[in-house]
Amino acid sequence: MAEFTNNTSPPSLPAEVATYAALREKGMELIRELSGREWTDHNVHDPGITILEQLCYALTDLSYRINFPIPDLMTEAAAAEWPPHFQPGPMLSSAPVSLLDWRKLLIDTPGVRNAWIYTLDTSSDKYDSRVFYDPVEQALRMSPASVNRDSERILDPIRLLGLYRVAFIPESGPGWDAVNIKNEMRRRLHQRRNLCEDFHLIETLDAQEVQVEARIEAGDVSDPAALLADIYFVIHSYLSPRIRFYTLQERLADGYSIESLLEGPQLEHGFLDDEELEAFQLRRSVRISDLIRLIMGLRGVRAVQSLRLSLPGSNIVASTREGEPWELIIPDGYAANLAIPPSPAEKGEVGIRLFKAGLPMRINWETASQLLLKRKKAENERTKPRPQKMSYPGPRPGRPRQPGVHQSIQHQFPEIYGLGETGLPRPATPRREAQARQLKAYLAIFDQLLANTFAQLEGVGKLFSLKRGASEKTYFSQSMRGETPDLEPIIAWNALGLSQGDGSRKKTVTYDAKIQEWAEGADKEALWERRNRLLNHLLARFGEEVVEYDDVLKKRLFNQKEALLDEYAVLGGQRGKGFNYAEPLSNNADGLKQRLCLLLGFPATARPFLSGLPKDDPGSFHIVEHILLRPGLGDKSGQSPILQLPAGADESRPPLKDPFSLQLSFLFPGWLNRFDDGLNPGFRTSVVKTLREETPAHLKIFVRWLSPSEMAGFEQTFSDWKEHLKTR
Repeated sequence: MAEFTNNTSPPSLPAEVATYAALREKGMELIRELSGREWTDHNVHDPGITILEQLCYALTDLSYRINFPIPDLMTEAAAAEWPPHFQPGPMLSSAPVSLLDWRKLLIDTPGVRNAWIYTLDTSSDKYDSRVFYDPVEQALRMSPASVNRDSERILDPIRLLGLYRVAFIPESGPGWDAVNIKNEMRRRLHQRRNLCEDFHLIETLDAQEVQVEARIEAGDVSDPAALLADIYFVIHSYLSPRIRFYTLQERLADGYSIESLLEGPQLEHGFLDDEELEAFQLRRSVRISDLIRLIMGLRGVRAVQSLRLSLPGSNIVASTREGEPWELIIPDGYAANLAIPPSPAEKGEVGIRLFKAGLPMRINWETASQLLLKRKKAENERTKPRPQKMSYPGPRPGRPRQPGVHQSIQHQFPEIYGLGETGLPRPATPRREAQARQLKAYLAIFDQLLANTFAQLEGVGKLFSLKRGASEKTYFSQSMRGETPDLEPIIAWNALGLSQGDGSRKKTVTYDAKIQEWAEGADKEALWERRNRLLNHLLARFGEEVVEYDDVLKKRLFNQKEALLDEYAVLGGQRGKGFNYAEPLSNNADGLKQRLCLLLGFPATARPFLSGLPKDDPGSFHIVEHILLRPGLGDKSGQSPILQLPAGADESRPPLKDPFSLQLSFLFPGWLNRFDDGLNPGFRTSVVKTLREETPAHLKIFVRWLSPSEMAGFEQTFSDWKEHLKTR
């Protein structure tokens, strides 16, 4: 089988010559061009034409099998289903990235009615741990009072990036506890926290009752109680909307594709609509005009004569009365909720009154209350989160088609040729038998080429499999022994180091190995290079590239490429995930570290201490997220600078205005042989380049190479600091 390099491509035939007639005509054209003077008869009885026709039939069969559906070609008889971790859910989803992703994850928490996430303004005086930059001392402080007396020394608060605060409305009623809900939210947030990001505050929004007074003119209505219940319900839904989860079937029926549905994190309770989430923002204010529009949209309402909103126990109001505002402001830390009066408005309670032709309508308040309660329950039931077992319609299971099965073309020749199982007609002269064997040996070359090509087609599933070690070959072959009639006598067994009398088992192993060697070629380096190019191709399908800086590293990265493909569902979707500092740190590495360990050949297991490693150890590293080093309330009492870099020889200090936001430090054991430029030249450079390529682009990185004593001192402090993080 021919070897084609990057600079050459295998010969191909146009699509129009794939049929038997076209193939035969093309063959005849070549025969006339190359052998026209030697052949005087190109009719069907000519043996050469017969051979051409049999080969054309075999090629049309190959063409037919090549066009099998991809799932069929990728399916092996022993495993007819795709591996579980290569299903659409794990492969197409990702860790939360945007604020909308985080909000979906929060609302997916059991017991959360609605939730919001905001970037935290750390320069605001509402932030309890503000950090100030001192331009004179080039240092950071938390207590500016002692130095702000100097008019020329103004300290500016730093606005840290990557910090968020969360506000949520818990479900009410028995079985829901706000503290437990908050703890579950915190667990989920830390479990999926991104690198150089953190959640400073999770606050529960208390319900702020909103009272409604209204005079509404009704038209011809058959059930005034139902209309009153509808009015209360639309106001309730406006003030405190409930987010609805959709099932997979509902979203697919609405025209959404699997790819669009799986953008972002996978949720437990279904799918949330992006437009609905944007519309259902936390109401900081309530506009009278919005409520009038909603009420006028109800069937049976003719006019809203007056409308007034108020907060019980305060003078905050909004109404249609002249001189009063049309917008009701909701205090910070509260979520609006409609106050339902216990009795009808005509009995002196604040509420909604219906009129018809200027006269008050008599309404059964108990009936209206029951109808309102029924509507609320129906809404709760319709939008109630229900855990769903997501079964995504991935690629259809392939049918095992056995595309590699090849029947020798010698079965199809007329019996007079003596190539089939019956052999030559008897009696046959020695000369005639020699001629038949000579033709059989000639055709065996074509048969073997065809057999290997069919085997290559059957090996497509292994070549393109993402499983680690799925294929140790790039070319596939199959033996024609037992398939080609009477093939044994014409094999030169002595050329294979065997004799005619050797056992069948020994012959089979030797012959098959020789056929595979012929298919792959004797050059093992070329075989490795082909397999490496194939891995690069599979990685490129995911937009991944593992950079090979030199030939030594190129071979070292081969196994890592296979592992990256095999674990891509995790390593691809969580590349920007940070470690969960609220949980035990064993086997709790961030997504970036897992990728880097794989690409750089470091052990994947957790290694909390590196200071005692011998020089021949494969090594590892530590990652420090600077945002987690930010000062807290415990640092507020100090008057001296909380951070001040040492001065250089010229008494200058490097810029220090914000050493926390979107920054990472990588610390390596620099004494190991792997990082010794004399023993392993260029590896340090390749490590730094890999760090820059794999780290999310918005993060700034610093690389430090430590000595054993420096590493020991750092790790002691690092360990204590990570234990402290659990209590943050």
